[in-house]
Amino acid sequence: WTETYAVWSPLGTYLATFHWRGVALWAGPKFSQFQKFYHPEARFISFS
Repeated sequence: WTETYAVWSPLGTYLATFHWRGVALWAGPKFSQFQKFYHPEARFISFS
């Protein structure tokens, strides 16, 4: 789920979901939550 929008990484490995408190990354065979980043009202993400 997301509160604003979601973005796929270029290779489709990660799905980033944006929330009022920050960004969550989802990954793995079941796309479970992999990592959370506290950054209130984040609007952009860049994968490298």
